[in-house]
Amino acid sequence: MAELQRLVPPPQGQKWGSLKSLENLLAQYVQPALARRIMGSLAAAYELRLGDAHLPSSEIDKALALVNIDSSKPNVIQGYQLLHSCVSSLYGILEVIKNIPEDV
Repeated sequence: MAELQRLVPPPQGQKWGSLKSLENLLAQYVQPALARRIMGSLAAAYELRLGDAHLPSSEIDKALALVNIDSSKPNVIQGYQLLHSCVSSLYGILEVIKNIPEDV
């Protein structure tokens, strides 16, 4: 995270976690909305992890929708959907990083 924040420092008085730092790095090379979309599944997966003990069910429902999980499906299918969505995010990150000029 320190290296990410060296490349994209948060504004004075703000604290970014690793996902927000990575999103802001991506946003230097693609449209911010695309960077947010690429990172959405990972952010939602993080929210779901926190939600196990802390989030109200309405927030969990929002996170499930953001990560494209159909809560009416069996748990094994939901797990597949979560993994698929997160891996797709990782591939999106890779595509952006591959296109960053080497002299940066």
